[in-house]
Amino acid sequence: MVSEVVGDKMNDYRTLFPYFGNNPFTTYLDSANTSQILGETLEALNAFYLFHNYNAGRAGYAGARFVDELKAQATKKAAEFIGATEEQVVFTTGATESLNMIAYSLCDWLETYDLYYTLITTELEHASALLPWMMSPRITIEYAKLNNDYTLDIEALRTQVKNNPLPCIVLVASMTNTTGEIRPLKEIGELCAETGSIFVVDHAQGAAHFPVNVEDCHIDFMGFSLHKMYGPKGVGVLFAKHLPIIETFKYGGGMNESYNKAGKIIPSKDRLYAGTIDMPAIYASMHSFDFLMDNWAKVQKTEKYLSIYAFKLLSRIDGINILSKPESPILLFKIENIEALDIMYELSEQDICIRAGNHCSKLTPFGLSTCRVSLGVYNTPQEIENLYHALSEVTRCVNEQKKL
Repeated sequence: MVSEVVGDKMNDYRTLFPYFGNNPFTTYLDSANTSQILGETLEALNAFYLFHNYNAGRAGYAGARFVDELKAQATKKAAEFIGATEEQVVFTTGATESLNMIAYSLCDWLETYDLYYTLITTELEHASALLPWMMSPRITIEYAKLNNDYTLDIEALRTQVKNNPLPCIVLVASMTNTTGEIRPLKEIGELCAETGSIFVVDHAQGAAHFPVNVEDCHIDFMGFSLHKMYGPKGVGVLFAKHLPIIETFKYGGGMNESYNKAGKIIPSKDRLYAGTIDMPAIYASMHSFDFLMDNWAKVQKTEKYLSIYAFKLLSRIDGINILSKPESPILLFKIENIEALDIMYELSEQDICIRAGNHCSKLTPFGLSTCRVSLGVYNTPQEIENLYHALSEVTRCVNEQKKL
């Protein structure tokens, strides 16, 4: 097997993630669900509570002012990560809240100006990205054509946008959480810019795998989560080219300068931060941003190697149908005559973690029961071999039972 040849070369990143030292016998292949946290990020999370446990925007003493500065630094880092300005970025609780805020704000804008738009999206989008739009009578949803291999038909999309009788909002994931397809964001963004369409991107899956520059790709709105990019849970980023259009559906103390009995609210500069924000996670996230920005080339090289190896090895399994491309760090598959959930449970008995089911994407044309293996930069060829042997054994047992 390949692991015998490459030795420890593929383990360079693994030591940076404490999870694996504490779980040495677990084969973790579910990073699209949640990635393991970087050691430096975890240490920063703990350090905040030990040394800087103050609230942002709530007091004037030195410690609290320092936390305000940390928040500003984290905002700058998040903006740098996607090629935005600090004025275009706000922290949220995750991609779900970011995408909901984007949909809520744009639908309210349509209501205010008595406008109707067509939302063009695909059947592969995550529920968090798609469901909020379904609530608005101002939105007509159309689904872009997919090719036979479930990739986006970009030429059909171009025709659909250009010929639509209503102005369009184009909503796509940068990388699908099912097949792992990486969408041509720059090409789609240029189409949107050319036609005056609004471009919304769900970057939850792509954030850990490749850099995206919102300016170069003509992206108007985008959301992603830190817990899928080696960071802490409970924090995400919302990007808006024009942030003033974004509205909050939460109200609290720090988001206003004043209000009166008649309900007139004068918003503060932190109008999108209602209540106590998760400053420890926001502070710690800077290490995850730096890790990826400092290592993009090596991260992508490592993932490409692992992805191709996994595709080739799993392709040997009897009855398997892999729905992903060879270079995708997400491998979606079915095995003939074996229920996906049964496969997941059998692998779990051997301490191998994958996901099975619909993956929060319930309109997929390939069905609601598939297995998903998703790789991170910390995975190894040996783990892929563990998976291969386990799946081969499951398949062998099922086939033998059929013969009886």
